[in-house]
Amino acid sequence: MVTRVGLLLLLLLAPLRARAQAPDAGVTPSAALAPGLAPLTVPLSLLAPGSGQLLRGEARAGGTLLAWSGLLLGAAFGGAFFVAGTGASEVSTAIGPPLGIIGLGGFLTLGLSDAAGTFTDGGELLPVETAWDAWNARWRGGVSLLVAPREGQPGSVAATAFGTLRTERVLVTAELANVAGTLDGWAQAGGGVKLVGYSSDAPRAGLWLESALRHELAARVGYDATRWRTQLVSHLPMGIFAPRFGRITSLLRLGVDPTWVRYRERGATGFELPLSGGFEVRAGLTEWLRGHLGYEHSRDGLVGGSVIGFLGSFHAGVELALPGGLVWDVRVVTGTPVALFTALEWRAR
Repeated sequence: MVTRVGLLLLLLLAPLRARAQAPDAGVTPSAALAPGLAPLTVPLSLLAPGSGQLLRGEARAGGTLLAWSGLLLGAAFGGAFFVAGTGASEVSTAIGPPLGIIGLGGFLTLGLSDAAGTFTDGGELLPVETAWDAWNARWRGGVSLLVAPREGQPGSVAATAFGTLRTERVLVTAELANVAGTLDGWAQAGGGVKLVGYSSDAPRAGLWLESALRHELAARVGYDATRWRTQLVSHLPMGIFAPRFGRITSLLRLGVDPTWVRYRERGATGFELPLSGGFEVRAGLTEWLRGHLGYEHSRDGLVGGSVIGFLGSFHAGVELALPGGLVWDVRVVTGTPVALFTALEWRAR
């Protein structure tokens, strides 16, 4: 437990150390590489984050990324070997998955940041395209649909209405959902506080403690459940490390989901304490288009069937900025089964 918490804090607080050191202060940025080299350098950046900066002649930035990527990849493989070597014991399964989530999520973030920074020549910490990003929005509200077809089973579409207020220090959230064609659904309310800020230029970026209480009703099968998710969440604009990384932001989450289940017909109750977490990398492609990909590790919601699956689920998609502060989000979720998620929401700073 000490090792797990220590590694998490080391990774999530790294932006403070990077900003304090200001490795590129007073150094004239080198010219960006030609985009025609992308087929050669992008795979190299993803396999060895920092190599793109070394090719640009940015030895200090490249070396820092290489060092961090080595630490993160070592943590991920260490957790996997620990689980395999101990026969997936209770202790190893409590340590291995968190190390994998943090290690692989951070490694991928550094690789994508290095690839993007290799072909850019500076920029602002918060360029125009990040002004309406989800982590940086004060107000968010909208509706979403999750379509997860399951052969021979009803309730493959879940509709959700949600709202969020995030100030520079406090978070408040609410959510209400229904599974189409059924009485099943859930209601959720939560909030959070910022524990550590990463930069005065991005006051909502930082390490947050977020929690939400969710009650689910599964009338079709005769049970209901209450889940209390509590997570440490890092909202990190990569421009904190260097301006040329300003188009990339990362999200890392790790926590637990204590869940109480009540089986109405039998009058029985149950309790579970599953791990939850994941990562997401967000990249501004233009002023109005952003790509994102990520991974979620958690127990499936009891309502609406299986989407996440035993090994978690990956998602990838794009966000399109529309007039009036509207944002259209479309993503494909590769879980159990493959699902389509789409949302239309309003965001304001």
